[in-house]
Amino acid sequence: NERKALHRLLSLEPDGLLIMPAHGQYYNTDLLRLVLDHFPVAVIDRPLHGIPAPCIYSDNDKAADELTIHLVGQGYKNIAYVTGDMKEAVSLEDRYIGYEKAMFRAGLEPRPPAIVPKISRFSSYAQNSAEERRGEEVYFRRWLEENPQVDAVIGSEYGIAHVARLAAASLGKRVPQDLAICCFD
Repeated sequence: NERKALHRLLSLEPDGLLIMPAHGQYYNTDLLRLVLDHFPVAVIDRPLHGIPAPCIYSDNDKAADELTIHLVGQGYKNIAYVTGDMKEAVSLEDRYIGYEKAMFRAGLEPRPPAIVPKISRFSSYAQNSAEERRGEEVYFRRWLEENPQVDAVIGSEYGIAHVARLAAASLGKRVPQDLAICCFD
């Protein structure tokens, strides 16, 4: 789909493109060719590491660091970083790195990232069937039951925070008194 969209846009003969590449481990070869051919391209939210393309993106490391320090300042100590597959986007890993640095700086032990399989991305949660959403909530509720010491969750994306809120409510946990929930996107 990304390749088709790119070719459709190029057929309009633009002077340049702003592109938000699809998440994933690999770069679209047509996009790489445009960069290597010096076509004016700026990438949004996903730096092409090792490829000389201008990129506009958030400082995810710093944002996660500041968010974690804020939670610590509010008295939370058992903070978990919860994400989907971190290979999908460099931003997810950068956010974990910021969380980890902040936890160490605060004298707390960072937890390994909690990887929630097949969690809805912030843009697709509403498109999932009720059954898929219930499955995500059940999975996350089990995770919370297995990790009762967690008093704050940093969701790498909106979908995680939404599922965490539903799961917390189903366990009778109050947000933010019993469980703080924060997210990106």
